[in-house]
Amino acid sequence: MAFNLQEGLLEMADLCGFTVTFMSHLSDSEVGGTKHFNFSLWTKSGENVFYDADAADKLSVIAKQFIVGALKNSKALCAFTNPTANCYRNIGKFLFCSSVNWGREDRTACICAKNNGPLKTYIENRLPSSKSNVYLVAASTIAAGLDGVIKKMECPPPGKTEHSELLPFSLSEALDELQKDEELCDALGKELMTWFVQSKRDGEIAKYEGVEIDEERFSVEKKKYL
Repeated sequence: MAFNLQEGLLEMADLCGFTVTFMSHLSDSEVGGTKHFNFSLWTKSGENVFYDADAADKLSVIAKQFIVGALKNSKALCAFTNPTANCYRNIGKFLFCSSVNWGREDRTACICAKNNGPLKTYIENRLPSSKSNVYLVAASTIAAGLDGVIKKMECPPPGKTEHSELLPFSLSEALDELQKDEELCDALGKELMTWFVQSKRDGEIAKYEGVEIDEERFSVEKKKYL
């Protein structure tokens, strides 16, 4: 649905002589574009698996395991959630996360738990930019979370600490992290990983080789994404 809406807007705008863009970072004076991925897990009988009425924070063990799985693989996830060089202009800016951490109702965390009762408890992956592919984001987020559930990982306390790891600050760095992430590679398939990484290195990163001046590079980015 989200993909069809995006493509529909682009086509209708083109027919009417307008420009619609989903460029992640359009201007230093404006907040960048995002496409946060919100999800929950339910049983066939209609129970929210992420909710636990008996837990102090009302989050279930599986919810915590899913969160830590997403955190563990978050640097690799950035390759899918921020798939263009331009996306990384937003990292660390207002309401954009820059480190690996989670929180409850925390809009600065890369993984945020929204906990408002059994019907409204879900997890939000706040990494995706407006240029991300919703299908790749969903598949990679599920694979990352299940890594934590399958291995029964223990979730760290919420909040950012002085020891929190930093997220990648470039697409090249994110692709390096993705290639090192054996769990995501196994879950999503080596063929997809090889194709995705190569297409980004050849069709995205190579586009800006030799463009050193920041404003000049920004101009090249705008010509590509607008």
